[in-house]
Amino acid sequence: MSNVKISIVVPIYNQESYLDISIPSLLNQTYRNLEIILVNDGSTDLSEKIILKYQKLDSRIRVLTKSNGGLVDATICGLENSTGDYVAFLDPDDRVGRDFIGNFVKELANDSTIDVLAMGYYFDNSGMLTPYYLNESRIYTDKELDNLRKKFVYENGSVSISNRIFISRWNKLYKRQILLSIIEEFQKRSDVSLGEDTIFTSLVLQSAKKIKSIKYPNSYFYNISNQKSMMNSEEVLTGVQKSKVAYKKINNIADIEENQSLALYFFLIESLYQKEKGCFGNSFRVLHNYLRNDKLYKQASMVFIKDKKVQFIKRFQLKLRLVLSANSYIFLIFLLFKIKTILKFILKELPCQIKSIPKKGLHKALKEADYRKKRINAYADLKSGISDLDKKISPLLSKYLGKEVPVKETKLEKNIFIFWWDGFEKAPKIVKKCLSSVKKYYSDANIVEVSKYNFKEYTDINPILIKEFDKGNISIQTFSDILRFNLLKNYGGIWIDATILFLNKIDLFCELEDKTFSTIYFPSSINFLKYKNQSCTWSGYFIAARKGSYLVTVMNNLFEEYYLQYGSYPFYFFIDALFMICKVNNIDNCILSKTLYIDADMFLLTKSLDKEYNIYSLSLISQIPQKLTWFYESKGALNNSFYQKMILEDYEG
Repeated sequence: MSNVKISIVVPIYNQESYLDISIPSLLNQTYRNLEIILVNDGSTDLSEKIILKYQKLDSRIRVLTKSNGGLVDATICGLENSTGDYVAFLDPDDRVGRDFIGNFVKELANDSTIDVLAMGYYFDNSGMLTPYYLNESRIYTDKELDNLRKKFVYENGSVSISNRIFISRWNKLYKRQILLSIIEEFQKRSDVSLGEDTIFTSLVLQSAKKIKSIKYPNSYFYNISNQKSMMNSEEVLTGVQKSKVAYKKINNIADIEENQSLALYFFLIESLYQKEKGCFGNSFRVLHNYLRNDKLYKQASMVFIKDKKVQFIKRFQLKLRLVLSANSYIFLIFLLFKIKTILKFILKELPCQIKSIPKKGLHKALKEADYRKKRINAYADLKSGISDLDKKISPLLSKYLGKEVPVKETKLEKNIFIFWWDGFEKAPKIVKKCLSSVKKYYSDANIVEVSKYNFKEYTDINPILIKEFDKGNISIQTFSDILRFNLLKNYGGIWIDATILFLNKIDLFCELEDKTFSTIYFPSSINFLKYKNQSCTWSGYFIAARKGSYLVTVMNNLFEEYYLQYGSYPFYFFIDALFMICKVNNIDNCILSKTLYIDADMFLLTKSLDKEYNIYSLSLISQIPQKLTWFYESKGALNNSFYQKMILEDYEG
């Protein structure tokens, strides 16, 4: 089965913004025996033009154009025209990794009796990936499969969608003959426009005789960043009616229990509810008050309220929804938020201050508490404060405009600077592991371990800034930003944060062969900060510069000059604001537009540390250095977690 033909069906309706991402992700598959079927379901935007462009580039692409009939109709059209042994799906606003189909084929393991293969996946929020594991790796046949047919929407004890195989089309590979056998029944539900995937999966379960689930996430990236748009009241109520249609259509499928049908209705409503809850606008009030009088929603809610395995607080929340008016419910949410904030302070912040005051004095302890607060609000402060900062920086920046230092007048020095204030001998396990990985992959460089004991030997930071730092008026985080630019100004080389773990070598020294400054950026960087039509193209915790780099000199000077003039730094992400202002002003011939892009998530390992170690996630994690947190504490539930394997053990890659 190593060379089976796979058909990938992509139903498309008005998705012009995403097709130049989703279609190339299919063309770049390492597994090559593919048939890519792009179904244009009557698009009125530029979707047809885009997919016809790709058809000319690759003979494996087939374009089917039809009048608009909805997702069910487009899916059937693709299936009827497919010729592969197996079929996979891609929603056009999602994307997949290069090994997506290859991982499926590998897990078939030459077993031609498998009708459906399901794997986990990733939520993709503007490049920030969150792994979703299925419940377990196993085979479903006979009685186990019969039980799955009856209960695949939700599990007792949870107010969430079951993760035994999940309800979607796109996290699975199907034997084509199985799908052809359900077309007639699926066509009867062509008027469904919410919950189509759940109905599709339910019909597949009726025909399948053997299903295999792999708990680990395959490289399917489910795009959730485009699902946050607000709806008006009319659209919200239309969504409710569509949910009722889905309930009716799935309820008459054989073997489906009534509670499962009600659960589908609840989850569809919940997706509307949570979207509107984020803004608490008029449409939320309309939806909330409608649901209080909706008999079907009450029935659906009682499925979970009566389930004693569900957490009491969850059941209590659902009860409140049914009895409180929208205004009362919103007031309660805000009240609970305030109580949570106070409790968080009492349980976390107050002990920190009590512990800190005897050691550092009242002034520094209160300053550190303020820095911790700023860190919590860091992103919001950056977005709201960068415009004012720009105005303050402008006079300081004026003397640096239109200047640069040519590469030939700078020097490439193979230094690496890593900073840990108390010294690496006392550093946490994660920090020591990260340092070890740097030494492994940069063994040919001069690695300098910087700490409070020796930083003055390498720097010429203005004594006033050092004095202010000693008094607690500059945070350790901002001081490390000052330190990195001063070190690179004086010596050149690479600054690597002490919490970056390398699993492969990303050699920024090579990037410096023909430019004076470099760093890396990745999908979530682009959306991290946007200002005056520019996007973030850097990672402040992994930067490289030749000795004499003009950008580094400017950044070093701005940190000093700003503090000397204004007496404080306005927010936690001051470094990123300075980078952006330099980019907007084309400092050093806009060298920040010439940095290294890597299509991966630098924070994926952080979100996977307590997950079970697996080669599928490792392949994504290894694509880019991973930014960790020194204060991470393992939950300790798994003996074979990524934390156990990659941090505690002598992992060598």
